[in-house]
Amino acid sequence: MDELSLLKGLPECIHVRDADLRVTWATDHACAVFGWSPSDFPLAPGETEDLSEAAKTTRQAGQWVGILARKDAHDSTSSLASRWSALKGADGSLTAFFILEYDVLEGNMAHEQMIRAQRMESIGTLAGGVAHDINNVLGPIILGAEMMRRRIDDPWALKKIEGIEQSARRGADIVKQVLDFSRGTTGEKIPVQIRHVMKELVEFAQSTFSRQMAVEGSFPRDLPLLLGDASQIRQAVLNLMVNARDALQGAGSITVDMEGISLTAEEAAALSPDARDGDFVRISVTDDGCGMMPDTMERIFEPFFSTHQRGQSSGLGLSTTLAIAKGHDGFLSATSEPGKGSCFSIYLPQATTPDATAEDTVPLAEAVPGKNTYSILVVDDEPMMLEMNADLLESFGHTTLTASHGQAGLDIFLKNPQAIDLVITDINMPVMDGPTMVRNMREVRADLPVVAVSGLSEEDHNRDGTVLAEMDREGITMLHKPYTTNQLMNAIGLKMGDQTEVPGSSTVSPDSTQAPDATLFHTGDTLSDSDFDELMGGDW
Repeated sequence: MDELSLLKGLPECIHVRDADLRVTWATDHACAVFGWSPSDFPLAPGETEDLSEAAKTTRQAGQWVGILARKDAHDSTSSLASRWSALKGADGSLTAFFILEYDVLEGNMAHEQMIRAQRMESIGTLAGGVAHDINNVLGPIILGAEMMRRRIDDPWALKKIEGIEQSARRGADIVKQVLDFSRGTTGEKIPVQIRHVMKELVEFAQSTFSRQMAVEGSFPRDLPLLLGDASQIRQAVLNLMVNARDALQGAGSITVDMEGISLTAEEAAALSPDARDGDFVRISVTDDGCGMMPDTMERIFEPFFSTHQRGQSSGLGLSTTLAIAKGHDGFLSATSEPGKGSCFSIYLPQATTPDATAEDTVPLAEAVPGKNTYSILVVDDEPMMLEMNADLLESFGHTTLTASHGQAGLDIFLKNPQAIDLVITDINMPVMDGPTMVRNMREVRADLPVVAVSGLSEEDHNRDGTVLAEMDREGITMLHKPYTTNQLMNAIGLKMGDQTEVPGSSTVSPDSTQAPDATLFHTGDTLSDSDFDELMGGDW
């Protein structure tokens, strides 16, 4: 069988048996799987192997396909999909069996993971469209609430309006979180004080987990800033808390604690193979639940692995948390003891300096009417966004013209191009989209300042690799919905070469259980720890 030598190196379980079912030849891969050595050939069938049906059918019909229980090199029994073909001599008599096999479970898992990956891709596409619509809904709520707050002095009403703002911003954060999870987006890394986010998570768990579970947290005032995406970190810790809840099986305690910590190379190596030395913020979630056996611990970070019954869990929680930790240049460690509980710790790098700010980020304060006012053309196909933007701009002394799509905006502009100081436009619109409108406008007036806004993510806009690149090339400022009054007015001020803000003001409610804009993950609204505590009016 010299011709079989060509197949020997293939990564497949292929072997040949003679008429007496003895193994006479096998690929290197088959030898490794079954623990065979070519020096032992011909090798008689194992005592537990029942090959009679396969052999009988192959002799009669020339082939057989079915499932066989086989023992591998580690003496573990697996179900193998097996295809037998008859090899015949010149006289037509059977001389050998040619057999190809593969692990059914492994094949099914690969197929299932492919289906799940396709499902996640579909969810990501759907989430992009839903995010666009939701952001267009949340945008007017945030802008409208901010305008009302500036005109109302009643403390009770102000508290309710601030609650509306915070809820809308939380909704925007949830939308971003869904997009990040479904698409595996990295997220923006900025210095954040994560203890406020962790306090919110603990309070959420206290109100939603079973009353038989005690959920406690420790939030040290001297916790260093970490460099990361607060939305993703929240998701990672929430995954650990849900995992701890399930481990309690109805009753027990969960503790969330955190600290700044410096690790040597030796200390890091003892925690995890992925660990490294350096300065970190450690966030730990500890439970006194059922704990895990060592063989379970070896697999807990595998995607789709779950100790739950089929259909009760996706098996993505811990693998997602691990991916988030690694995406932040951090790592994850875990300890567990059956019957005593588990502890999962995320180590995330500290920000290099206490007052660090994200690259190209402008700190925002409360916007107030500036000395300069402009004639601004606002173009958006969402009626409420159009109305809210116009009302907001006029409340700051600007004159506005409005259009519901690109063609209408272009028509207004062409009537008197020099009368328009600035254009604020949505990107995706019917009739004519924003980029096409702007290109036509700049053929007439090349220096026209433009601020583009959109409810879609950068990934959605950049699917063809051109939209964001063109905006950068043309010097167009981009705002993602839902944006705040501060963000819009700051963008206008920067675009027009002046600023319309005063330092030191804030919109944080003293009774809020959430962090201010910076801790709610809006780029640019970063507050230092001391600033936050002063605004909150006490210890947090």
